[in-house]
Amino acid sequence: MSGNFPECGIDIVKSCNCTAFHADGTGYDYSMAGTVTVKGFMYNVQVVDQGRTFACGDFGNGTKKWGVGAGAGDCTLQGGGSPTFSNAAFPITNQATASGRTASGGGGELISKTTDAVSCAAQVPAGACTPNPVLTVDKTCVTTLQVQGTSVVVRVDYTGQVHNGGNVYLNNVQVTDTAAGTPATQTFPASGGFTLTNSGTGGADKCYTNGLATCPTLTVPTVGQPPVTGAASYLPNSLVAINPGRAQFSDTVRATATDALLNQPVASHPVGQGYTAQCLICPNGVCPTNP
Repeated sequence: MSGNFPECGIDIVKSCNCTAFHADGTGYDYSMAGTVTVKGFMYNVQVVDQGRTFACGDFGNGTKKWGVGAGAGDCTLQGGGSPTFSNAAFPITNQATASGRTASGGGGELISKTTDAVSCAAQVPAGACTPNPVLTVDKTCVTTLQVQGTSVVVRVDYTGQVHNGGNVYLNNVQVTDTAAGTPATQTFPASGGFTLTNSGTGGADKCYTNGLATCPTLTVPTVGQPPVTGAASYLPNSLVAINPGRAQFSDTVRATATDALLNQPVASHPVGQGYTAQCLICPNGVCPTNP
């Protein structure tokens, strides 16, 4: 027996890019794309990648695109949607498989080809899958006098906000106030921590002394008046005298957290540093206009 028999074959090329991460830390988004090439003529050609099926139809001696970049006449994603998938990790590797039959109607031989493991480490656009946590903290304060036993002492009342200026959630957020006074340190919240959502969203800023979105308004209390609800306070044991006729107290706040995506520590300032607030007290409760 002699004769010429058509030779059929199929080949597949795949690419994969990381296109975004989930700000809440739940994972990453990836795009999928590639080409399928048929030698001879094959029927019901399709590509399967990460559970998504692309129908490429019947064709021969040619190449079609699938996934991102595919156009009219190329492979069509079945079930609609976009040629993307999510994964909890970055980077990852995966594979895709192309297949087709040598006869119509589901007959003939099924021929398939699977890619080698393909890296999905490229970020498109650049930096798309790189978190950038930014944690800042501020503070306002007022001073007053309060009676303590047979003495009159100075009290500093304060409050402030902690802010997430980055593109990823911050978990376990805590703010520590350090003062030359009693108590020497105060941490908010005292145990655990809270979450700040990414910058530009409703939960990116929080008042650390009351755990709410906004802080209480501080006004200079009268002698013996307790701190306003939601504020914190301490009794300083040292001061800096400033002319004309006033004294200054200072303390420092520092915020810490972990980013939701990589679980890496984040801080508003290096250890031993922080945002320092200067709080004044003056005779008769009114400070001079000139510094």
